[in-house]
Amino acid sequence: MATPAGIGAVSTGAAVADVPTEVVETPPGTGDTGTGTGTGEGTGDADAPSTEEPASTGAGDQPPADETPEDQLGGDGRTIDKKTRDALAKLAKTDPAAAKEVRESYFRAQAFLKETGKETYKEALQEVRGMKAQIEALGGDEGITNLQTEVSDYRQEIEQFSAGSPDLINQLYDVNPAGVVSAASNALDILAAKDVEGFDRAVIPQLATRLEKAGVYSALENIGKAIEAKNGQDAYDRLVHLAKFFDNIRMHGRKLMETRTQKDPEKERLQSDRQKFETEKAQHYDTQIGAEVNRQTMVSTAKVVSAFVKDAGLQPEGRKDFVNSLNSKIFAAMQADKSFQRAAHAIKAKGDPIRTAEFIAQKFEELLPDFFAKHRNALYPNWKPKPKVVPPPTPANGAGTAAAAAKPPAAKPAQAAAAAGTPGVVRVTFKPPRDDIDWEKTSDTMLISGRAFMKSGKWAGKMTQWAVRSS
Repeated sequence: MATPAGIGAVSTGAAVADVPTEVVETPPGTGDTGTGTGTGEGTGDADAPSTEEPASTGAGDQPPADETPEDQLGGDGRTIDKKTRDALAKLAKTDPAAAKEVRESYFRAQAFLKETGKETYKEALQEVRGMKAQIEALGGDEGITNLQTEVSDYRQEIEQFSAGSPDLINQLYDVNPAGVVSAASNALDILAAKDVEGFDRAVIPQLATRLEKAGVYSALENIGKAIEAKNGQDAYDRLVHLAKFFDNIRMHGRKLMETRTQKDPEKERLQSDRQKFETEKAQHYDTQIGAEVNRQTMVSTAKVVSAFVKDAGLQPEGRKDFVNSLNSKIFAAMQADKSFQRAAHAIKAKGDPIRTAEFIAQKFEELLPDFFAKHRNALYPNWKPKPKVVPPPTPANGAGTAAAAAKPPAAKPAQAAAAAGTPGVVRVTFKPPRDDIDWEKTSDTMLISGRAFMKSGKWAGKMTQWAVRSS
C-alpha cells in the first residue's frame, strides 16, 4: 500500500500521519468540499468609504448630464483597471446600485491581494490558511501574548547566564533544587575534564571555606603545637582523627559517584512504560488523522479524475496505478513545502485530528487540479475528451413535439431496474467487497451514489444498492 510523503518526523513520513493512498472505493457521502474564495462582506476593506445611497426612486435620481457613470465608479481615488472600469460603466447605465456593489466587491478583493502580497486569489487563500493555522497553533491572541512573555523571560535568562549572574541559579533552585544539584555536578565534571584551571576557579573558593568550617586548619595548627611541645601522643591522636576525616570524604565521594552512575531498575521500567504509552498514543493519533485525510482526499480525487478514467477506458488496475502515482506526486510536493509543513506541524500539536486532517486535505485539494492535468498529459499525451452528445434540435414547425413530450426518455437498465423494484436490484445493508464488484459495468459515479453491479459472490449478476452517509 502506497504511503504519501508528508510533514516529516511529526507524522512518521506521512502528510501528517501515515495516510494510505491505495485506491479504495470512495466512501459514501460526497458533499461539496470546495474551498470557495467568496467576496462577501467578510472580506471587506475596513478603510473603504461607504457607498450606501438612498434607493433610486425615478429619473430624478439619475446622475447629471455632465457626470457619467464611469466618473462615479472612479471618483473616490481608488483605481480600477480599464477593462473592469468599462464593464462597470456599462452595468451602471442599467443598474447603478448593482454596479456600485460590484465595484466595492472588486476593491475588497484587491485589498485582500494587497494585504497578503500575492498576485492570485488562490495564493492569497493559501497564505491566509497558513497564517490562520499558525495563529490557532499559538493559542490565538492570548497564546501569542503568553509566548511573547516567555520569549522575553528566556532572553533575560540567557543574559543572566552569559553574565554569570547568581540570580538565575537562585530562580532555578527555587523551582527544582535537585535539578540544580545534578546540573552543577555535571558542570564540574565537564570542567575537570576540559578546563582544569576553570575547575580550580570554581571549586577552590568553596573548598577552602568548607575545610575551614570543618576545622581542618585548626586541627593542623594544633598538631603543630603538640609537636613543638614534644607531646608526640597528642600529635599522633590528632593526625589519626584528621586522617579519618579525609578518609570519610574519600568514601563519601566514591559512594556519590556510584549513585550517579548506578541505574534504577524500577525507574527505568517506569520510563519504558511511559515511552511505550506515548508511542502508542502518537500512533493512534496519526491513524486518526490518516483515516480522515484518506477519506477526504478520495472524495476530492474521485471528483477530478472520474470523467477522465471513464473516457480513457482505464481498467481497475490502471485506474489504481494512475491515482496512486498522482497522489504520491501531490504528497511529495506537500512535503517539500516548508511553509505548509510548519503550519501542519503547528495544527497537529494542538491535538485535534479532524482539524489537522481538514488542513491537509484542503492543501491536497488546492494542488490536485494542476497536478492531475500534468500527470494525465505526461502519461496520455494524445488523450482528448470525448465530445458531448448534443440532442437534435426541435423542428421549427413544432412537429413531433407532442409525441416527444408524450414519450418519456428511455431509462438505463440499471435505473429501470431500480425504479421498478425488479429482482435484478438487491438492496443491501453494507457496501459489497470490492473483489465482488464488476468494474466493467460500475462507474465511480454509481459507486459514490451507493450502487454497483456484481460479478461474483452472493449477488453475482445483479445490481446492489445500499444507503450512503451524508458527509
